[in-house]
Amino acid sequence: DNNITLLSESLAPYLYYSNAHMIAAYERPVVSVDIGGGTTDVVVIKDELPVLVTSLKFAGNSIFGDGYNSSRKLNGFLSKYLEGRNGSTGYREKLTAYPMLKALVDSMDNSGSSDVISLLFSLKTNPELEKEGLSIDFSTDLAQDNQLKVVLVLFYCAIIFHISRLMKSKGLQPPEEILLSGTGSLTLRIADGLIDSSSAPVHLSRLTKEIFKNVFDPSEVRQVNLHIDKDPKKITAKGAILFDKDDFVSKQSQRLGPDFDDVQSIMKELSETYIGELDGAATIGRDMTYSNAKADGSFEKIVANEFNEFIKCMDLLQEKDVFKDQFGIEDIDMKNSLEELKLNFKNGLQKGLDEKLMEIGSSDDENVNEPPFFYPFHFSLCKIASKLSGL
Repeated sequence: DNNITLLSESLAPYLYYSNAHMIAAYERPVVSVDIGGGTTDVVVIKDELPVLVTSLKFAGNSIFGDGYNSSRKLNGFLSKYLEGRNGSTGYREKLTAYPMLKALVDSMDNSGSSDVISLLFSLKTNPELEKEGLSIDFSTDLAQDNQLKVVLVLFYCAIIFHISRLMKSKGLQPPEEILLSGTGSLTLRIADGLIDSSSAPVHLSRLTKEIFKNVFDPSEVRQVNLHIDKDPKKITAKGAILFDKDDFVSKQSQRLGPDFDDVQSIMKELSETYIGELDGAATIGRDMTYSNAKADGSFEKIVANEFNEFIKCMDLLQEKDVFKDQFGIEDIDMKNSLEELKLNFKNGLQKGLDEKLMEIGSSDDENVNEPPFFYPFHFSLCKIASKLSGL
């Protein structure tokens, strides 16, 4: 059953941490965020049961891909590290100096940006490079790059800001524990400066607390602990073993009602797409169809208000030197990146909506099922990386 699989994978990190590290979701909710390549899945757990599920079309490919473009020529990460910029030697030149590695270089030329990035991450442990005595460590290079780190931090901030706004709209308290899993979570370890270390991501934890304090009454926000394992696949596998479908359905049926007697109906009831808030009223996906979004001017106003609140939050954190103190990001780099986001908001929102309408075709009467808040980010992060790399 695909629904069982999806739910157990979403819950798996929490099941693992509750079993191995005594993390519980009684007094405060626990948030589990699984960041993949194309989507990020979020589960909020309260009283040991999921109470809220949402899915974001905003994940690893939004960091390292090419936005809504198909060309990789303007990819800032590849320009800086594969090709080399400003007199620095790129990985390509290092690799082509060894005839045995030419096939590896050729495979890069025939791959998309995200696939090339994955390959760059794998070079650290590539046996052919080890034979030649060549060391390429993309993770460490990125961790020390305080300019391109802006892209990783903005990506994370957008996700946490959206989660905090969604939780507040549902009357949930801010969490004390956030679990980050999925392959994309490894990128966040890099942003925090954790490469091989098993230490806690203290810089991201402090940033997360500041974002929740901005959205909630600061007095409601306690210490926020982030957990990012070095091997997210392992904890997901171990947690999935602990998933008891029958027990889950039984407890959720007692809470939601007897009509919710299978995983599919429970998942549908728990799923929420938060579009945004305007004039004190929250709009969710069930309130709006894609045809409404296309024709209704209030759609853009709602998303724009959400986006503007995010910018205000980022400006406040910059005034408090959070980005500089925690990540070594210079004010001018963050300022210019936020300006790029603002400049591209309308184009990004419309492009994302157009892409979605093309995807669903004639079914534009279906309800909005992915937060449009992330469209401008997916559109702009590649542009920001390009400018930060000097293109």
